Amino acid sequence: MTTSLAQFQATTRQLWQAWQAKTITSDLIFEMVMQNPTLCTELVQRALPELEVGPLHLVNPQQDVHSASWPGRSATTSTPKTKRGGPLS
Repeated sequence: MTTSLAQFQATTRQLWQAWQAKTITSDLIFEMVMQNPTLCTELVQRALPELEVGPLHLVNPQQDVHSASWPGRSATTSTPKTKRGGPLS
């Protein structure tokens, strides 16, 4: 029984240390912040202090930009073009 308790405590300590090491660059933390309108607003305000950021009401989770579709653009849209019709560089 003591071995199980020691193993549990060691595992718990390792998980806690891993959690403490996470930053905004971690997908898990980034997604959690982006899904919380209050935290997301605070992050944007801190990143862009010169702007007055109002409250956010609809926050989408992180998406892969290569597979995401936006209004007016499908996921299969071809290479973006300039006004002259050539590819963007």
